[in-house]
Amino acid sequence: MIRGKYLRERKAIRFKRRIKFLISITIIFILYKIVFGSFSLYESEANSDANLDVAYFRLNDEYETKVISLDDMLPGDTRTCTFNISNYTLNGEIEEVSETDMEYTLKIRTTTNLPLEYELTKSYDDGEETTIETITDDDGTYFKKILDESGTFKCDQGYTNTYNLRVTFPSSCDNVKYQNVIECIEISVEAKQIID
Repeated sequence: MIRGKYLRERKAIRFKRRIKFLISITIIFILYKIVFGSFSLYESEANSDANLDVAYFRLNDEYETKVISLDDMLPGDTRTCTFNISNYTLNGEIEEVSETDMEYTLKIRTTTNLPLEYELTKSYDDGEETTIETITDDDGTYFKKILDESGTFKCDQGYTNTYNLRVTFPSSCDNVKYQNVIECIEISVEAKQIID
């Protein structure tokens, strides 16, 4: 009797262990499905030998210096500096036009060492001319700024905008204190591609 009772208890213990083992395996399987089933990993790869068409944004990023001779300027004189902004470059005889639409901002920054008056005009290819009168103080008494934020070029052909910067020495400034004073004029162009 004792032996039969002992065997039944051992069978009950084994049965409980098997149930615990099956429950543990089921819980581990469920946790595995939850953790690794909710995080999907995707990977793709593509190889191509096709030539890609790339549109070129053509603008020379060069630094140029031009001197406007003010040495022989007397009060009442005017000097003109002419410069161009284009969306093409000439490579020998070949004209390379920008393949993207572009817009640019022209900024002219001048020191205020001399009481000079500035006037900027813009001429287009079709002969139209506009005066840019936006003259603002940039840094109090040190700099003045002239801005043209209206420059745009389409990519269908080469365009050139011509600017004339007229510098006038007022006739009222006939004082010896302005002798040997240096004035600096900085012209910069910032261009970017127009994205539709």
